[in-house]
Amino acid sequence: EVGLRPPECPRGLAFLRPAARPAAAFGSAGTEMDAEKMSFPLGSVAGVPVRVHYFLPIVAGLSALSALTSSGGMLAVLVAVIVSGPLVLLTVLAHEMGHVTAARRCGFSPDHILLWPLGGLAYISKDSITPKEQIFVSVMGPMTHIPMLGVWAVVMFFVNDGRVTLSTHGMWYETHFVAIICLMMLLNNIAMLLFNLLVPCIPLDCSNILVSLLLLCGCQATTAAQVIVAVSIPVVIVLVGLGIWAFAAGGAMASLNIMVALWLRGPP
Repeated sequence: EVGLRPPECPRGLAFLRPAARPAAAFGSAGTEMDAEKMSFPLGSVAGVPVRVHYFLPIVAGLSALSALTSSGGMLAVLVAVIVSGPLVLLTVLAHEMGHVTAARRCGFSPDHILLWPLGGLAYISKDSITPKEQIFVSVMGPMTHIPMLGVWAVVMFFVNDGRVTLSTHGMWYETHFVAIICLMMLLNNIAMLLFNLLVPCIPLDCSNILVSLLLLCGCQATTAAQVIVAVSIPVVIVLVGLGIWAFAAGGAMASLNIMVALWLRGPP
C-alpha cells in the first residue's frame, strides 16, 4: 500500500482584508510589512499582482521530508514536491481569484494576492461592503474547489482504469503515479473547501460569513464580534492540540498546524 494520508494542514487559507487597512491581514502592521518584505513578485493574473513568500518552498520541503520517511521511496518524494509545490500553489491562486472575481462584481478593487506558507491572502479594498456582498465574496473562494474537484476526478477516471476513489488501496507509485497525484489533489481540494467553509475562526472565510449572517439577523456589530471571538478560541485550541499530537506521531507537516493556530490567534 502507498499509505497516503489526507493533508495534515488544509491549506488555501484565503482571506479578504481591506487594502486600505493591511494591518488586519496578519494581525499587526509589523507582521504585514515583514511578510511583504519577504516576498517577491510573481507576475499578475487578470490584472491582479501576485506575490510569493520566500518561505513558500518550505511547505514542499516538509512534504518531501514526510514522504521520505514513508515506504514510497523517491517516487513518493517526487509526488509530494509536485503536489505541495506547483499544484497546490495554482489551487490556492484559483481560490483567491474566486474572491477577487466576486469582489469585482460587487464593485470593489483588488490590490494584490500574497501566496505564503500557510496558503493565500487576497487584499481587497472593500469599504462600505454590505453583509450580503461579504457573504458572496467570501463564499466564492471556496466554491472554486468544486470545479477543480471535477477536473481532478475526470483526470483520475482516465488514468486509473475508470476508477475514481479517495482510497490508496491497490495503488503503487510505480504503476499509479498520475492517479496518486489526482487522489492527493482531490483530498487537498476537499480539505480546502471544508476548512474554509466550516471552520468559524477569524479570519477564515467561514468567520466572515458567520459575522455577516449575524448582522443580517439584526445583531449589533459588537455582539457579532464577541460571538466570533468566542467561537474562534476553541478552534485555535483544537488546531494546536492536533498539531502537537501529529508532531508526536512523527508527522513532518504537523508544525504547520501549530503555525496556523498561532497565526489565527493573532497578537496578545
